[in-house]
Order: sequence, then structure tokens, then C-alpha cells
Amino acid sequence: MSGMAPVILPTGKKKQMAEDLFLEIFCEVYGPEKTEFLYMDYPITDLYGNIWHTDFALQNGKRKIAIEIHSGYPSNVNHEISSYQNSINKYNSLTHQGWDVYRWFYQHLKEEPSRVKSELRSYIGRHPQLMTMERGLPKQRGRSLALGNSPETALSRLKQMRRNSESIAILYDAQGDHKYKTVAVDIGMCEKSALVIAHTLEQAREFQKYFRKYWPEVENELHGENEIPKKSKILFATFAGILSDLNRFHTNDFEYLVLDEYSLNEYLSEDHILSYFHPSFTLGLTSAKGSSHIHNMLEQYREKSHRLSLSKAEEIGEIPSVKCLRVKTKSDLTFVRINGMKYNAEDLEKAMLQSSRNKAILETWLSHAKNKKSIVFCSSITHAQELAIIFQEKSIPCASVSSSTTKDTRERILSEYEQDEIDVLFAVDMLNSSWNSPKTEVLMMACPRMSSRAYLQQLCRGIRKNAEKSHILVIDFVDMTAPYKKPWSVHRIFNVAEYRAKDDVLNPDVDREPEEIIDLYCWQEEARKMISQIELEKLSGIRLQSIQKMIQSGRLKPDLYVPYGNGKHFAYFYEKTVRKMIK
Repeated sequence: MSGMAPVILPTGKKKQMAEDLFLEIFCEVYGPEKTEFLYMDYPITDLYGNIWHTDFALQNGKRKIAIEIHSGYPSNVNHEISSYQNSINKYNSLTHQGWDVYRWFYQHLKEEPSRVKSELRSYIGRHPQLMTMERGLPKQRGRSLALGNSPETALSRLKQMRRNSESIAILYDAQGDHKYKTVAVDIGMCEKSALVIAHTLEQAREFQKYFRKYWPEVENELHGENEIPKKSKILFATFAGILSDLNRFHTNDFEYLVLDEYSLNEYLSEDHILSYFHPSFTLGLTSAKGSSHIHNMLEQYREKSHRLSLSKAEEIGEIPSVKCLRVKTKSDLTFVRINGMKYNAEDLEKAMLQSSRNKAILETWLSHAKNKKSIVFCSSITHAQELAIIFQEKSIPCASVSSSTTKDTRERILSEYEQDEIDVLFAVDMLNSSWNSPKTEVLMMACPRMSSRAYLQQLCRGIRKNAEKSHILVIDFVDMTAPYKKPWSVHRIFNVAEYRAKDDVLNPDVDREPEEIIDLYCWQEEARKMISQIELEKLSGIRLQSIQKMIQSGRLKPDLYVPYGNGKHFAYFYEKTVRKMIK
């Protein structure tokens, strides 16, 4: 599947059906909660500045995987030639940027799902190490510091950095006793859980020796020295050791991360560790002194490390404050089928293409966002076109942008938006990433999103600051839905239950009574704490088919039973339920 295949027509409802079929198969193989790690329409920029979108992207450990879903074969020669040229450019760019590319056709997904499941397990793995691919969120603040012969000065500056909300430090000219002392003292002073990683076991032991010298009462451990790990507060390790045992650690296990002698080109292991762990402070050590090399190293750390959460970014002034308006509609999403993090495209289209809902979107803009630079996120090209028509009927300068928009037309429309010739952009996935404008004042979430990542990408289109923008207004359209089908919203993203109309979500006016208490329940978060039916098969030795029959007969009752696809369900169990079952 990863080799070049005949070029196909990637448009229309058949394309959407093919993507929904793939998601259904993905749910069966890995579980609906794992679809949160799939990124749809992920942007790739080629050597010529063209932006291509791969249907699905995911990060599996170090591997970047692109998945293309094709709807069929070309129907005419002219289309075949142009599509083939575009296909070559796109896949060459993916390969050049280190992506593994896999492709399936609609016919495979529809007629041979068992084969596709087997191929997924072979290509991606039975138990892949799926990770988030953060795009659009603000990078952490950081700076480089010289150590030289002055540990006391370096320690003082590290302390000042943390007071200034700077969370990445590169300590250069770091060698010998001064390096080991600085790391040991700073970790102890922070009183946080810490992971210190070196290239050799001897170096890791040296870091541990100095730490024990200054903080003998603090429990610490050398990774691998105990058959049963103690899970000490302070852990010393090698890159090879941590990478071989990474599944044992949670991303938030350590608040302080130290990497000794990070190299931009020689090693890949640090890149993976930087993106895997989410510490509150990261310290990189190098004996190098060159200013350009140190600058590149700092930028590499900032690029590879986890991004700031929106709440943290607003707290330290990296983004404007976020205000919200919730508008309830009469649209019903209870009948819409789901596949993990995505609504079925055909069902969703029926729910969105309602004149009353479109009218409510227009009236909301006229009442709360008139003459303000706005982006309206839509469910489909048809949805965007219908909204554009009713806005144009009111003489509102607007335009729609989607994957079907040519590069020249897209650049012209975005330029007109920046030059204030257009007030409203209707976007279909195209602006979910890779573009933002500091002029944007309003984001209208006219299309519900079950993926927190997709919602975040849209939210990030409006958080770029400028001198005249103190806040961004997000308008969430709230449709009727079932508990397992709830879309994401600003309040769910920030985990804030109290809603006050057009108030700062994170720093509300507490003297105002909230208009609504929002149910923040998230089945995906609940599922992460549980044992899936796939994991149960591995733990119990009972075949998955037998587990499913036990559920259907009522002999085994899941603690969480999530619908997906066409009438299918996926089971999750609490640990106590599994222990009882195995007994």
C-alpha cells in the first residue's frame, strides 16, 4: 500500500464515505478513544510553498504516518495527468519530510475490511505509541544561559526564568563539576519530580552522586538498577534506557526534565523524549559555546517540546483573553453516527443544512459581530456556500475557502481579508491550520467538532495577538445531542463549567451569576482510565470474539459502552471489573 498507486478522484460523497469507513475500521482495531490521535486534513508544505493536505496523520513514537483514502479511479485522461502530477509532488514532499505514507481505496475498505485491519496492525502496530501532534498552540518561552565557572549565577538566572514564566533553558559551556552541581542544586531547590537523562550510565551515575551529596534525604533512583522500579521522585537514566522503557511512563510523570548534551543532528532520541514528556521546566546542557549553535539548539527545544496550553498562554500574556457566546439551535445531532472523534459526514450534512440554523448564524453575527473580522467554520463546501449566499444578500463582504479553492484564488481571498476588503471568511477545514491572522476578532463555530484537536486548531486561528486586540470572541453554536456525541466547546476545552455570556472564560466576573452550568463530561477522558476490550483480550487470554459474545448475551457488562459506525459498540471496563472477571 505504501508504493505509488493509480491516481484517483478524491472528491465528492464517495470520498467522505471512504473516510468514514476507514475511521470505523480504525475504531475496531485500536478503539474509538484512539481516534483522538488522528489528525484530519493535516497540512504539508512542499518545496515550492504549495500546501497539501493528507487525509489523516498520526505520530507513532518517532514515526510520522500519513494515511490517504481514495474514493476510486480516474474517469478521464486529462484529470489523470494533472492528478498524477499533483500526487507525485505531494508524496515526494511527504517522503522528503520523513513521513511513512499508506493508502487505501474505497473498494478495499468496503469489500475487504478484515484485510485492511490486518494491514493496519502490520504497518502501525498492534499497540502503537500514539502521541499528540501539537500545531498552532504557542511555543514555550525560553532562553540560553552561560554556565562557565559560575554555578551560583546560573542558579540565580534559572530561578528568575521561572518567575518570568520561561520554561526552557539551554545551559551552555556546561562541563565538569560545575555542570553536575548546578543540576543537582536546581532540582533540589525546585522540589519537583525530575528526570535527568545522559548518554552513558557513568554520566547518569555522576549526576546521581552529586544530587545525593546536596540532597541526601530526597528519594532518588538510577533507572534499571532495581528489578521492580521504586517510582522515586528523582530518576537518573540514559537515553537508550528511557526509550526502551517509555511505555512505563506517563507524559506528566516529571515536572523537571534535564537532557545532557543534546545534539541537533546526531541523535533522534532526544527529539522523541522532548515531545513525549510534558514537564513544567526543561533544562538542556551542552559544553558548546558558539552563539549560532546555541540559538539553533534553543529553537529546536522550543519546536520539539510540548506547546503551552491555552490557559497557560493566556495567563502569561502570550495570547489575548478568550470570551464566549453560546447560541442554542434546534438542530438535532442525536441521529448522527460517530466514529470516535468524527461525526459521519453524510449525517452531519443533513443536520447542518437547515435554513433556520443558517439564519440563526447570520442573525448572531449581525447582533454580536457586525463589522468585525470573522471566521465561520463550516461542515462542508455546500454549507459554506449556503452561508455565503445569505450573508451576501445582506451586502456583507464575505468569501468561502475550502480544499477545492485554487491556490491563486485562496491567496487573493486571504489578502482581501487582511486588507479589510472582506469581513467574513467561511472556512471548510482549509483554515484549520497553517494560517492565522492577528486581525481576526470573532470565531464562529458553526460546525460541531468531536475532536478536541480539531476544535483547538480552529480556536488557534484567532489567538494571534496584535496591539489593538485585547480579546477574541468565540461563538459556540449548541445543538441538541446525546452524551457520547457531545461536540467540543470553549468551556470544555478550558474545563470551565460556569458560562457567562461574552465574559472572559478563564477570568470571569464572579459577581455575575452564571447563565448556565455546562456538563463537562468527556467519555474519551473516562475511557483513558479504563481497560478497553482490546486490552482485556490481552490480559485475560479470552479471544475478542468471545468477549463480544459475552457482552451481547449479558454475561459481561461493560462499565462504558461507546457507539460507533453503523450500530456497533466498543466496550471499556474498570480495573475492578476486570479483576473480578479474571477470578
